[in-house]
Amino acid sequence: MNDTVKQLARNLLTPHPEVDARIEHGIELHRKGTASFTVADAKGAKVPGAEVTFTLKRHDFDFGCNAFVYRQFEGAGENEAYEALFTDVFNLAVIPFYWSDLEVEPGKPRFTKDSPFVYRRPPVDALLEFCESHGITPKGHPLVWHAFVPNWLDADDPLLANRWERRVREIAERYGDRIQNWDVVNEVVDNGFRDHPKVPGPSHAHFAFDIAQRYLPQSCRLNYNDYAVWGALRDRYTPATMLVENLMRTGHRVGGFGLQYHMFERDLDAMLANYPATMLNQEHLVDCLDTHASLGVPLNISEITVTAREDLGNDNLAFQAYAIERLYRLWFSHPAVNGIIYWNLVDDTAYSPAGSLWNENFFKGGLVTRAFKPKPAYQAVRNLVRDEWTTRETVTFDPQKPCYLRGFYGTYEVRIKLPGGRVETTTARLVKDRKNRFAFTV
Repeated sequence: MNDTVKQLARNLLTPHPEVDARIEHGIELHRKGTASFTVADAKGAKVPGAEVTFTLKRHDFDFGCNAFVYRQFEGAGENEAYEALFTDVFNLAVIPFYWSDLEVEPGKPRFTKDSPFVYRRPPVDALLEFCESHGITPKGHPLVWHAFVPNWLDADDPLLANRWERRVREIAERYGDRIQNWDVVNEVVDNGFRDHPKVPGPSHAHFAFDIAQRYLPQSCRLNYNDYAVWGALRDRYTPATMLVENLMRTGHRVGGFGLQYHMFERDLDAMLANYPATMLNQEHLVDCLDTHASLGVPLNISEITVTAREDLGNDNLAFQAYAIERLYRLWFSHPAVNGIIYWNLVDDTAYSPAGSLWNENFFKGGLVTRAFKPKPAYQAVRNLVRDEWTTRETVTFDPQKPCYLRGFYGTYEVRIKLPGGRVETTTARLVKDRKNRFAFTV
């Protein structure tokens, strides 16, 4: 790696015995489980010699990405290429519910597949259909965010709170049963905890959770989401932990804590000066995870951008791939983390508002190029999810001794080859924090 990349990644490149041990043992301890199994015929007689092959088909852990440009390409085969790359790795898709884009005209929410086009905001029904056809978990994002409020919403409207409540109720009634994972409120810390004129106070985080838990089913996971987490650690707290703790103490049902990870420092010198101590310091990252986990709320690494910016030189792609592999291992090994969600799959499809100097495409954070060529970073994620963190094991059943599957938590295809040559297939799910016992009848 060139000198710039070595300087930036020095605390990732340097071995750290404690962190290395936590990663190695944490994956085995927290991401894998054991199931005992038996094979019997319809009369209950055990079948010795049956060869049972377990193949992991779907992780219980969420490996996700936003799907904001689903079916938004015009080039020949581009939409198909996007879907193939997406479904080959990810089992969770973030669906956009930004109010200003979802309801451009008051009273006309863009739910249905034939809704008017808005860039990076595909209609909800179309994305849900995609998710359900591929067995992908949908995640709604966000219900309340002060940064994406419709222009037509009047801050002086005496019915302001009612309009917000109507929005959440309408979404809950339509999608509450089909989407069980929601970012309720986004980046309140960014707003300095102050009221926003178009979001009811005195605390719009509390207001957001009030209306979300009023209308969404009890089965839904309600997340708080923020980026003021990695660089804001002070002793054993961050501003975001303080807010979430307050939400919990005031009776709000916080079921998930989203920790964003965006390498969005535009100034390279500032990045080289600050990131090795925070964003790219594995000991610091573990401290941050432990601090946020201390609240007892499941964590998800909710939005990830790892830069491959061009001013890193000709090792920019190698840096991105190395950093992503190391970060994914660290996050996956931590017991409190239940999901890792990359933010933009394709280069040059990131947030870049018209008329603004802010353009996230500068960071080249996609996992594939705009020409849909997988970058080394994409291959790094795929190798972890599809190759290293997978299980395919064959065990010959012997009724005279215990027989076990040891594997990653998730849904398995089970192929049972009987001594006479007949083959039966079924499925089984290895579940965390449960005594798993499979009884197969052939």
